[in-house]
Amino acid sequence: MLRKFEGIMALLFVSDLVLTQVALYLSDVARRSIPIGKAIDPTRTFLNPYIYLLVALIWLILFQALGVYNVQRAPNLREELRTLMVAVPTAVFVFAGSLYLSFRDVSRLMVFYFFILDLAFLASLRLLVGGALRALQARGRYLSRVLIVGANEMGAAVAGAIDSHLGLGFTWQGFVDDEEAPGLPILGKIADIAEIVTRHNIDEVIIALPSSAYQTIMQEVYA
Repeated sequence: MLRKFEGIMALLFVSDLVLTQVALYLSDVARRSIPIGKAIDPTRTFLNPYIYLLVALIWLILFQALGVYNVQRAPNLREELRTLMVAVPTAVFVFAGSLYLSFRDVSRLMVFYFFILDLAFLASLRLLVGGALRALQARGRYLSRVLIVGANEMGAAVAGAIDSHLGLGFTWQGFVDDEEAPGLPILGKIADIAEIVTRHNIDEVIIALPSSAYQTIMQEVYA
């Protein structure tokens, strides 16, 4: 169900790395430009190519380890921001520790500026992505349209889970069942699944029926 979400996560991954490098550069500029803290030579930079590489490696490893780009997690904006609020401070802490063991002359105030800028940039990016998904959803465009096979209690639970957990960009189009189910939108019978998928531009089909019915469904679909 999350195939299209993988593309968004890949774009988010690249954008995060770029924005983090920009935040690092701007933090150096801010430390040399803002008259706070110990006086320093405004023409002297604290950065070098090794520090940029160090940041890229730390962010890559820790963000992956902390599940920032986990495509199995529901694409929920609130959850994305919550994960980010853990990942960025952790990465900055490891970065600061690495500097203590290597480039000890880097300003601690610069590291603080870097933390603020990076968190602001990456959070803003997610808010922009969320806004774009909302705009698309308002126009009836989704990352994935889901067809639920089984207009029963299990099927209704699946629909509720899509609404409450998947959130932006995902929607269930309706149900397929051979029996009527008052209150649930039935798009057709099980034998008509292939035609319904084409007619409604379905991306994913979820079978919410007992496992014993799976083989029968496959036989009717591919008959």
